[in-house]
Amino acid sequence: WDPTHAQWNNGANDGFVLEHLNANGAEVAHEVMGYHTREDIPVLWALADEYTLCDQWFCALLGPTWPNRYFLHCATSNGRQGNTPALPYPTTIQDVCGDAGISNKNYYGDVPWRWGAFPLQGFSGTSAMGNFFDALDDGSLEQVVIIDPSFTSNDDHPSHNITLGQALISTVYQALAQSQYWNKSLLIVTYDEHGGFFDHVAPPTTPDSGGPEWQQQGFRVPAVVIGPHVRKGCVNHTVFDHASFAATVCRKFGLAELNERCAGVNDLASCIDPSKINDPQPPAPLPKVVVPIDEVMTRVGVETSQEELMRATGNWPITPAFTAAERRRIMELLEHGERLGALELVRS
Repeated sequence: WDPTHAQWNNGANDGFVLEHLNANGAEVAHEVMGYHTREDIPVLWALADEYTLCDQWFCALLGPTWPNRYFLHCATSNGRQGNTPALPYPTTIQDVCGDAGISNKNYYGDVPWRWGAFPLQGFSGTSAMGNFFDALDDGSLEQVVIIDPSFTSNDDHPSHNITLGQALISTVYQALAQSQYWNKSLLIVTYDEHGGFFDHVAPPTTPDSGGPEWQQQGFRVPAVVIGPHVRKGCVNHTVFDHASFAATVCRKFGLAELNERCAGVNDLASCIDPSKINDPQPPAPLPKVVVPIDEVMTRVGVETSQEELMRATGNWPITPAFTAAERRRIMELLEHGERLGALELVRS
């Protein structure tokens, strides 16, 4: 919370280098101004070419991972500023979908964020990633789906290998593209928070009953909206934040808005090309991701970007058994991506 506000500096956006230097030292101070090229992230780049890139998608607030994830799931963090459960629990988009008879599921790689954020709810509403692919194949996919990456391998968080992040995105895309669901789907790829990386755009504000701290949106994050009805090769300048996901679901299915924040943000309707509503387009081809197995597997299941989540779910410290299980999960994902034609696995 405090480092992010220092980076923002009341809209001057001049605190990134100093905060990164204070946290990580001079040896890596240059990284805060870095970026990835098409060669680094070919899948995201290709998706941005073919579908709609949202260049004004902001974090929901100037804070860390958990509050921003609460906003994606609930359009509020109930005043929570840190990576701890928000008590009392806010109503989730899965809650209102379930009450309305709209099927939904949160699929996950290693440990779903919901288990730490809503511990009294147990495993409800969640399912392992392999079941997502099974549901696509057997025709049982839910109407609303949230996918968590593996927070110990393919979440694009340092020090994880970004090739695994590209492999996850490409495998999910190809699985959806080759399924019976493509013609009626909308896929959103985004990130919960900015990770400390520099942005020159000062974030705006939006209505929120929580007051000024919650009305202030956070820094921009990558966001691509994908599907057969989406504008092709479009850069959408509409202001979105993580609550836009909940707003889109509510308006699509005729549900009451979750709260003032949900009612006040833009939904994703501007990403849709009206001419494609009755003329869904076939999926665009993506470059095949080359995955050097020995190289990418060295850091799988070893380090995490979500220590608080791992502690909250009894998975801290990370044990050799957890690491071994995660490496099996990742190999299963990669092999599935290879079968779909999304990946080329290079084995020594």
